[in-house]
Amino acid sequence: MDKFLINTLIDGSTNNINIGHFFHEYLFNAILAYIRNNNIIWVLSNNLREWELKFCLLMIKYLNIKYEYSDLGDYRIKLNTFNIKQHREFEYIMNLINKIINTEYHYIQYSDNYKVLYFRNDATRRKMIGYNGELNDYFNEIIYDMSNLSFENQVQLFMKCSHFVTIEGAHLTNVIFMNKNAKILDITPTNNSWQLMFGTSKCVKIFEQLNLNLPDFNDNIQYNNFIETKIKDFLKI
Repeated sequence: MDKFLINTLIDGSTNNINIGHFFHEYLFNAILAYIRNNNIIWVLSNNLREWELKFCLLMIKYLNIKYEYSDLGDYRIKLNTFNIKQHREFEYIMNLINKIINTEYHYIQYSDNYKVLYFRNDATRRKMIGYNGELNDYFNEIIYDMSNLSFENQVQLFMKCSHFVTIEGAHLTNVIFMNKNAKILDITPTNNSWQLMFGTSKCVKIFEQLNLNLPDFNDNIQYNNFIETKIKDFLKI
């Protein structure tokens, strides 16, 4: 019987887990493998982190996928991670995930006016410097440490959120849990966005990118009037 191996992923530059790579390199392709062969067995690494494991188990629960656990060590499959949006099943899988999430967390109500700010204060790089709460009053919730939020907490936060202002990073993988009418302002030091490359930006009505065109490796962002104005424009203040 065919097996699909699902391991945790470490970002070598920071030694932190990277849920973006995990979703696009493993879980999306694991779901794809299941769709093409319903008898496949998912092999879950014993090293999976909480967000990774809970997401896998949720898919297993609703799709009735056979699974087992294993110590996969440093095993990492080699997949074409940057072209999942080209798979003919891409929209089907995104809709499938959305349906499962909304069934499991049916009690979470989307608000068309629930604004969240996350400037990655907990990150070692690609974070906002010099912000002193100037815009806090315009947001319903300020996230200071995303890593403290469980998988369930992150899902619920993104499900009810209408406006999410943040800096580019793997946490934006959570866009797949958002309401289709939600809006994201993605502030990025350079012209890149995983969600635009992968196609998951299509999960929301508006995925707006503010590219600051900073030099390579200078990816911490200095808060200024330009950024403040752009955020206010996004929030329609």
